[in-house]
Amino acid sequence: MSWLQKLYDTYDNCAEVLKSNRELVDAPMLAPVGQMIQSVQVELTLDAGGKIINARVIEGHEEQSTFIPCTEDSQNRTSGACAHVLFDKLKYMAGDYYDYLWLKSSEEPSDKLRKKNEESRQEFHEARTLYMQRLNELAARCNGIVKKHLDVIVAYLKRNTLVSDLIARNILSGSIPEHIVAVQVPRKEIVKYPLYNRKIVPDVSEAFVRIRVHYPGEVRDKIWEVPDFWQSYKEYYLEKLEAERSTDLCYVQGREVVPGLKHLCRIPFTNSKSKLISSNDSENFTYRGRFATSKQAMCVGYETSQKAFNALRWLVQKQSWHEKGQIYVIWGTKNQRIPAFDDDSADLLTEDPTDNSAFDGDIDTREGFAKRLILVMQGYKKELDGASQVVVLGLNSATDGRLAVTYYQEISGSDFLSRIENWHNTCQWLHAYKHDKKDEKKTHAFFGAPAPLDIIKAAYQISPADPRPKPQHPVPDHLLHATMDWLIPCILEKRPLPPDIVKTLFRRAANPAAVKEDLDREMIMTITCALVRKYYNDRGQKEEITVALQPDYPDRSYQFGRLLAYAENIESYVNKLDGENRQTNAERLMHQFSKRPMKTWQILESQLQPYTGKLQSSRFGLKARLMAEINEIVSGLSEWTDDLDKPLTELFILGYRCQLEKFQQDMKAAAEAKAQKEREKKPLSSKILENK
Repeated sequence: MSWLQKLYDTYDNCAEVLKSNRELVDAPMLAPVGQMIQSVQVELTLDAGGKIINARVIEGHEEQSTFIPCTEDSQNRTSGACAHVLFDKLKYMAGDYYDYLWLKSSEEPSDKLRKKNEESRQEFHEARTLYMQRLNELAARCNGIVKKHLDVIVAYLKRNTLVSDLIARNILSGSIPEHIVAVQVPRKEIVKYPLYNRKIVPDVSEAFVRIRVHYPGEVRDKIWEVPDFWQSYKEYYLEKLEAERSTDLCYVQGREVVPGLKHLCRIPFTNSKSKLISSNDSENFTYRGRFATSKQAMCVGYETSQKAFNALRWLVQKQSWHEKGQIYVIWGTKNQRIPAFDDDSADLLTEDPTDNSAFDGDIDTREGFAKRLILVMQGYKKELDGASQVVVLGLNSATDGRLAVTYYQEISGSDFLSRIENWHNTCQWLHAYKHDKKDEKKTHAFFGAPAPLDIIKAAYQISPADPRPKPQHPVPDHLLHATMDWLIPCILEKRPLPPDIVKTLFRRAANPAAVKEDLDREMIMTITCALVRKYYNDRGQKEEITVALQPDYPDRSYQFGRLLAYAENIESYVNKLDGENRQTNAERLMHQFSKRPMKTWQILESQLQPYTGKLQSSRFGLKARLMAEINEIVSGLSEWTDDLDKPLTELFILGYRCQLEKFQQDMKAAAEAKAQKEREKKPLSSKILENK
């Protein structure tokens, strides 16, 4: 029950959000108790006398979102006839709905269709009668401007002219005298009848309608946004429930309250039917066998349930990570600003995820990253301290109708920040695969930790070179969910990385020929280096592994990686001098080298001779230095008494990558030194002109 308690507390702590639901554009809305958020496609505006001033189709998704008062039954309805209390579909609100035949473009009026229409009328007649009864009761209970609005709406709906009014105002296409409404219209007429655009509503007969009442001098004409109305409906419905059922002990609040029997669905998204608490199966084994009634298994108050699940839905839409039915949501119980666990270091260091400000400055250096990370964490620490609390909740849905809690953790604010900071410090590497936020063709380099989803893609994404059929998602769902469940505790609980994912990354990085795209190879290589370094450092190595090259690092695999980097550097350098751009022998044999390093090195050594010969004639000094360094590594390897030809460990990738990056740094430094010398040789007059 602790996760429900935290959600309940969060709702009460975030009560101010209810008052500002519409102030922030595109911001998720926190629903009041007894209300649901529904996309509404048609809006009518009435004057104080109930006359229609305007009728329009609502096209923007943000404007469509509307608070609708609902009952426990209506908020969980599927295919049966069960109306909401104020705004609903046409078939509930329009008293003349079944006076019309709703025809598809290819249909003709027939006796069979009229009979079917009459049967539907009988089914929904009782539901609409109850709808009007509840609406009258609610209007009688309210006061002030809310009552005036509801009285006008009730009087209008009693006329039973909603469908004919919508036809008269070109919202629906049809004929009033013939009592026919078109379900479809030709594409060329959609401009005239925008409600028939399937992007707005798939079926016009299923369109939701809301009504606003305009009083001269009254600003609040949208009753669904008036807090007084929310409170009035909450009190009205709680009184109805108290009359229908006895109070019981709420397992969350620990006191006697009106129990909730049907809890909220649509928790992750409005088009989902997933529920976390369900006891509607009284015949099988939902609770039978251990308990006589569902209340004995668990009892949660109606208001408690509404607040908790409305808070959860708001948090999921506002700040969750979700992918293929798996959800992780992290929040502060007082709505504090917290860093996202699923960000890479580049995204963590920027406030706006749509810009490229994180790449300004020196984020591609260890020193620049460390300074920026400290500043960012200091900003979060102003809101999150040892007294504040952060909650982590993991959800997953095996089917469309059920959700399960797969992970739960309560962490103090200071501990949470220290764990996030620890992840970005211990899993850091220099990456160059990050796409520009505004131009996908550009990439940026950044120093830090990769995003969890990027780690999963690097480990399991099917490569374009892979002949196997590709699923809709680049990573199979079961691997995505399982790996994320592994990584979350590593980030938030400082648990060691699981060896499975490290070995999988190593196998992919050591076989670059299996990956077609250069950017994919770069991504796999640098992410592998970041995780391998963290994996071995967390295990407590005698000597800490750094991001910079460690020429004397006492490990056979690390030194063999350096050796392969020398072979690749020599061949690629000569190819560049010859104007060629092709894969080197070292890259082609990398996978074999990781399995049989000594035997493969003998093959590579013989293949290097033509390239060292070209260096002999063009760059003798460079050739002598490189060969001396290679001989030094080979002689150092001979000190290991075990079999030099046995398979290499994951440290092979670190040695290989660090040595290649050292070559690049040396070449860059040499080019800068050469440019500096050329500038110093220029006459003083040329320097003055350049400065101007």
